[in-house]
Amino acid sequence: MKKSLELLLFKPISSGATYLIKNETIKSALTLFCIGWITVRGLYLINGIHVKAWQSIHISYLDTFVGFNLSSYLIDFNYRLFLSILIAFICWIVMRIWVKVDFLKVFMVTLVISALNFFVTIPNILVFNLVKKISIDSLFWGKTIYDFVHFLVGLFEIYVYFLFTVLLYRLTNLNKWGIAIFLSLLLVGISIIFEPLEAFFS
Repeated sequence: MKKSLELLLFKPISSGATYLIKNETIKSALTLFCIGWITVRGLYLINGIHVKAWQSIHISYLDTFVGFNLSSYLIDFNYRLFLSILIAFICWIVMRIWVKVDFLKVFMVTLVISALNFFVTIPNILVFNLVKKISIDSLFWGKTIYDFVHFLVGLFEIYVYFLFTVLLYRLTNLNKWGIAIFLSLLLVGISIIFEPLEAFFS
């Protein structure tokens, strides 16, 4: 996976996307997804940011034993994985209108992109406490640092979206503009549909 990611990030069009699709499996993609989720949620926990899911959920004996609401983390992981499966399924259904595509390949690509989205959020988490400390002395500099990091994260997210476009294009070999329009409409639709769910799990 290391070589696949290096090629995908730095040479997505020439060789990265094709190499990842041909050489990676569901197992390696799921491993990367788990690493990304554990890393981000672990950083959240270290910085005192707890994942909440369903305000009325009962705290189990295991939650008391580990010292935090483990149930919320399990629900969050399953929800993120379910969302990846659903996005892959929607993409697969729509792409089959034009060309025959292996669902497992689409799912593998979606898992990789979901994992990259986890890693992209790390800078925001790392500067969380720093911004809080700086804001005590200078609200201006605290906000400036936060806005700058948030801007960089936004650029990274756009690049990840671009990688998703390239990967799906390599899977389908559709017209470049056609796949770009399709992905734009699809992801806008997904964001509209799942925004209430995101609020529900936050």
